[in-house]
Amino acid sequence: MYEVRIYRAKEGKFDKICDRFADGTLAIFERLNIEVTDFWIDNDKGVLAYVCKFESVADQTEKWSLFSSDPEWKALSVKSEENGPLLESIESFNMERAPFFKSK
Repeated sequence: MYEVRIYRAKEGKFDKICDRFADGTLAIFERLNIEVTDFWIDNDKGVLAYVCKFESVADQTEKWSLFSSDPEWKALSVKSEENGPLLESIESFNMERAPFFKSK
């Protein structure tokens, strides 16, 4: 099972959200065994998208719960948002690979 997450940054905050991923969030994901399979950015529109792979919905729920309560994540989030929120919105979709498409 895959989860596609799409983040839209607030005006002028795109670099800060990218920095937060690069400087801490991805390391926290790794420590909590949240597997990120791909990552994309659209600098012009301030959009960041990534895909996580989970064994099941229960696995996904457990890992996001661990993440949201993680002390390191909480500290990073507070510090990075000292001058206000970074995100306009977050969208999330649970997806499965289409059986008719063969990845390269």
